[in-house]
Amino acid sequence: MIKQQHPDWDGDQIKSLIANSTTLIANATGFDAGTGRVDALAAINQKLLAPASMSLGSFQWPHTDQAPTHTALTYTNTADTAVTLSLALAGQDGSPEPAGVSLADDQVTVPADGKASVDVILDPAVASIGALSAVVTAIPDNGGGTVRTGVSYQIEREAYDVKVTIKPRTGTQSASHAMFLSSLKAPRVFKDHYFDALPGEQSATFRLPPGTYGTYATSAGLAADGAKEGVISYEPSFTVSKDTEIVLDGNDTGRFDYDVKRPVVTDGAALLVGWQGTSGATGEYAYYGAPDRLYARPSAGLDGTANISANWWLSQPAGVLTTAHGEPVSLQALPSTDGDIAPTPRPEIDAQFKVVDAGRASAPDTSSKVKGAVAFVSGTCADLTQAATALDQAGAAAMVAYPGPGQACAGTIDNTVGLPTLQARAIDVDDVLAHRNSGRAALVTHKSPEYMYDLLRYWKDEVPDGGSVDGSARSTSALVERLDGLGSSSKDGMLAAERLIGWVPGRGLALYGLTRAVPFPTTVTHHVSTGANWEREVGVYDASSGSELAFLWAPRTAYAAQTTYHDTWFGGPISTGVSPLWNVDNGAPPPVREGGWIYLKTGAYVDAAGHTGHTSGSSPSPTAFSGRIYVDGVLTHTSAYSWIMADKLPPGTHRLDVVTETRHDDPFWHRSAAIKTKWGFDSEQPTGAYAVLPMLNISYKLPGLSSTNTAPAGKYDFGVEFYMPDTVETRPVVERSVEISWDGGQTWGPAKLTKCGDTSCKAHVINKPGGQASLRVSAADAAGRTVTQEIINAYAVQQ
Repeated sequence: MIKQQHPDWDGDQIKSLIANSTTLIANATGFDAGTGRVDALAAINQKLLAPASMSLGSFQWPHTDQAPTHTALTYTNTADTAVTLSLALAGQDGSPEPAGVSLADDQVTVPADGKASVDVILDPAVASIGALSAVVTAIPDNGGGTVRTGVSYQIEREAYDVKVTIKPRTGTQSASHAMFLSSLKAPRVFKDHYFDALPGEQSATFRLPPGTYGTYATSAGLAADGAKEGVISYEPSFTVSKDTEIVLDGNDTGRFDYDVKRPVVTDGAALLVGWQGTSGATGEYAYYGAPDRLYARPSAGLDGTANISANWWLSQPAGVLTTAHGEPVSLQALPSTDGDIAPTPRPEIDAQFKVVDAGRASAPDTSSKVKGAVAFVSGTCADLTQAATALDQAGAAAMVAYPGPGQACAGTIDNTVGLPTLQARAIDVDDVLAHRNSGRAALVTHKSPEYMYDLLRYWKDEVPDGGSVDGSARSTSALVERLDGLGSSSKDGMLAAERLIGWVPGRGLALYGLTRAVPFPTTVTHHVSTGANWEREVGVYDASSGSELAFLWAPRTAYAAQTTYHDTWFGGPISTGVSPLWNVDNGAPPPVREGGWIYLKTGAYVDAAGHTGHTSGSSPSPTAFSGRIYVDGVLTHTSAYSWIMADKLPPGTHRLDVVTETRHDDPFWHRSAAIKTKWGFDSEQPTGAYAVLPMLNISYKLPGLSSTNTAPAGKYDFGVEFYMPDTVETRPVVERSVEISWDGGQTWGPAKLTKCGDTSCKAHVINKPGGQASLRVSAADAAGRTVTQEIINAYAVQQ
């Protein structure tokens, strides 16, 4: 309407007219409601304009010597007759005139089609502390509408400049930094600042009230020799009562490293520093990255107590190059240009070659000297496809790229290049090229890693002046992890990835590891530090999109040094039940009745080793789950999410029936694509804080399954065992049956049962070549607890 009335006005003029014609809102400041409530009719009839709002400025402490300021408030008269305005100043909500703010005059005359101004005066030495607002009202003598203009100003409380300077380690070519500052006591203050990679010192200045603070910085730098360095520097406690400068000096740090006696590459590393002083704590100082060298400031001489945990995630290199007189050099795969989750394909090589320096990747040497050789080129983080193609055409055996001078990375590569391509660290290249003429070099490559390290060490009483994490057998366990497929493999466009989560005993926190993708089926040995308890996760992902197709989890476990453990993931058949790995002490409690509720987290599926999977929660999800709870025969709860099945339960004993159904629809799940389980049991009133629910479960022991869950044809015997969750006594099973179907559950026939004990049986079947076996098992124990489970396409049979 205003635009129609004033078609030539711009947005600022329209905004001013609307703001000037508002009405008062009680108990509201300008920061809450602007100048007030919009009055559309008053806006249409308004003939006078003033700024919608105006700032009187922001004034740093101290204010005693600051002179009053004058800010002109200008009125514009759009009428053809002059108007005289009576001016007044009040708090925004109608309260009295704020201290230190006044008008130079209480009246002003605005000529026809003209302008006139009056000064708004602010005296910072008198004004109240804080961010404040007020309103100037102008009442015209011609009966027109009141003009309201909001004014705001900020008078700083006592505060000081705190300059924090990050000083990189000597010789650093460039470094990026993340700086954090926080108060140790109330009022809580948190500040952060980020610096792009630049040479030299970097500083940020924060304006802070008096108090006690701590600051730290994490830095990622490029050292003089081309190494990637990570640094944590910190000043955990300092008092601000005047302008202050803090220097975080990277030279005042000690190096943290690892000790591993076989070739590895660094997939990632983390340092977590904890500090507690007499004035409080600022939380964890954390560094995450993939450095060649890692540093942190020691805690000696600091007030309070400190601790640090160091984590290294290492893996077998994609390749190892050993010159005649040099040390073995670990090589990594180059990343793909398209961001594909899959690593760049590389053939397996085990041969000897001459090594040549082919110069810069932007213009590689393609002369006859590169024929049959491993050609080293320096890169600039750019696409190396053209260089690899040129060297391939020149007859090179392989290309190894490395970061050129001042570069943080070598580059990327197109997956379609036929030449084997790898990358080396800048700090390793000098030695290789120095020995290139001393004889042929041995190059050995691997398509996927066969071993990985998840190393952790915790210094609970200090941050030492550097330290090492022992990766030898005397301080690690070997977890031999077999990753199976369910009639599927990475040839179908998928990858498996395992992540280990290290819990530090006594510290109450866990450090999430890296998710490292490998083709499957495969076997990978994880060497883990015995100074932590480890949770484990394995997921299966689409290699192109990265979307999750399947997921399994195992609760935290302590592993003994110099010991080898074997485990199989996605070993069949996949069923549903309470995992035997769950117990009341390891962070994975079994289903319980507690505080008038029952909590059932049976999982959407569980493999033969007890690893549990839940629905992903994504939409659409490749796994569909439905769960139902019946109390005394009445349906009381339904859920589409396997991790939140819970229901209220009245006091006393009740008969519970729990039904779950899980269906999978994606390329990974050719086995156990549909699972239905029904449990029946009595739940008695807990005599203590809780009672574990007596859900009878089934464990399958299928011998001879291949890595794609395929069994041999012909006569086949497998075991079926029945068990209760942790802390519940398993009673003898008095009724049991095993049935098998070869048509996806349309028709069923009994399996012959032999050697049946109180809680187990052997089932004998004849496996049909090329068939898919579905299983249906039912059981009841002496206490009346029952279970019936149906698994469609539980396993396949060889031709």
